[in-house]
Amino acid sequence: MLTKIKIDKNSFCIIIQMMRGQKVENIEWTLYAIAKADKKGLSPIRLQKSLFMLGANLPDFVGKKFYTFRPYNYGPFCIDVYNDVDRLIEKEYVKANPVLSSRWYEYTITPAGNKYLKEIELNDTQKVALDYLGSVVEWTQELNFQQLVSTIYSLYPEYKKNSIF
Repeated sequence: MLTKIKIDKNSFCIIIQMMRGQKVENIEWTLYAIAKADKKGLSPIRLQKSLFMLGANLPDFVGKKFYTFRPYNYGPFCIDVYNDVDRLIEKEYVKANPVLSSRWYEYTITPAGNKYLKEIELNDTQKVALDYLGSVVEWTQELNFQQLVSTIYSLYPEYKKNSIF
């Protein structure tokens, strides 16, 4: 026996969202990027460039509310990424490890951060974006600072506008 089900606009949106998997928030993409760096860790510039590449190359996969990057000293930059890293450190999902003889940190994921990520159910589209993010993180780790910034500028010249590099 068939039963008629009335679905209003809000219910329909919820059902579609359930079919797609849960929405991955920006802070979670940041945590995924750090996780993909594994024990090597991820420097602030590599994190910024990895998330920039994700949003620039797969905008439909990450959503309209993804980080907004602007041209800055060393290319694409979004302060919200650093704010999210600070929140992840407060939650003890990420550890900031000082780098000797420098002013920055390498970010690494903690066991609590890994546990949190395992609870997120990704749909197929999000899994593709996550695989891409992993490749981009690996790519950024293979380049030194100068190579990374120069390559970003060659791929996205509009982000060289405010450069000090």
